[in-house]
Amino acid sequence: MPNPLELVLSRNRHFLLFAFLFSLFVNVLMLTGPLFMLQVYDRVLGSRLMHRVALELVAVIACHHVGLLASKLESKASTNLGALSSSNG
Repeated sequence: MPNPLELVLSRNRHFLLFAFLFSLFVNVLMLTGPLFMLQVYDRVLGSRLMHRVALELVAVIACHHVGLLASKLESKASTNLGALSSSNG
């Protein structure tokens, strides 16, 4: 008789891969804030280019919105996996 955990994992491997990839993507996007601050301190304050700050700020806000969407999709996939595994168990 196969192990129930192995059975659930084999049936739902695509959900796990989806959740893993989106978690990785969200975690990489979380680095945009610190990278933004490094760019501001390193390049912008020395050259006093305020339009560059505005452009980088727009890019950071866009990255955070994409990260929020990816986080919601990852959460939904994890919830679906939990629901499927509890119904199969």
